[in-house]
Amino acid sequence: MGDPGPRRPLLSRCGRYPARRSGPRRGRRHPRPRHSRLSGARRSRPRRRRPHRCPADHPRGPRVARRLTEFEDPGTNRFGPVALWARGAGPLDTLAHRGVAVVGARACTEHGYTATRDLAETAAGQGWTIVTGGAYGIDTAAVEGALAVDGSAVVVTAGGLRHAYPATNGDIFEQITRRGLLVSEYPPSDRPTRDRFLHRNRIVAALGAGMVVPEAGIRSGTLNAVDWANRLNRPVSALPTPTPTAPAWAGCAAMVDNGHAQLATDTGQLLAALATAG
Repeated sequence: MGDPGPRRPLLSRCGRYPARRSGPRRGRRHPRPRHSRLSGARRSRPRRRRPHRCPADHPRGPRVARRLTEFEDPGTNRFGPVALWARGAGPLDTLAHRGVAVVGARACTEHGYTATRDLAETAAGQGWTIVTGGAYGIDTAAVEGALAVDGSAVVVTAGGLRHAYPATNGDIFEQITRRGLLVSEYPPSDRPTRDRFLHRNRIVAALGAGMVVPEAGIRSGTLNAVDWANRLNRPVSALPTPTPTAPAWAGCAAMVDNGHAQLATDTGQLLAALATAG
């Protein structure tokens, strides 16, 4: 390399100051032009639009929003949802104006499944919207009954809209969005958890003018939904069964005996009573 002596004074002077990079600084791929920096001009950014909000107790506020302010549970501090995410056709206020909640056992009997589907077909054919949690068994039968007559249904999911449960009902959920809604109080990416299945029951109860329970076991989570309907002063009806001693109907028998539900023997009278209550 030769003698560095002649270059030593130059190297010593250059080493005293940090070298300046000629390229753009890291993190700024598109630096502002020099004339913009000198003049103080800044790149204009589009202003974010804030969503229009209406207080739930406003006289012109949606009826459904006023329904969702009726919650009060000092024991668990479970109140109305902060927000609702929805996917589907039509506003929730219109769909749930004539809503009937249908809940029941996941492991239902063949009779319970058929009775639920017949009830949903009759109700949806008369302009009622079926409100359920979208679970297996009774919930699925109610939704299928509404879809069979081109009726509307609202399914309240226990997780975000991207994780509607159960996943095997995905095709049914897609059909619902064409004439009804999928609704959740959780952000779309949230997954369902055990406690959220109970929390969503209060929304199902609130959106309906009344609640119908075709079948429910003695330890069924349906009893939690019935409890919420009683708190919100929604009438609860249990459908009759040819086998009153069957385990699948034990929860309904207990509700009727305790005065938490009435036995509905005629679908027409049931819907007429709901129309008066709603």
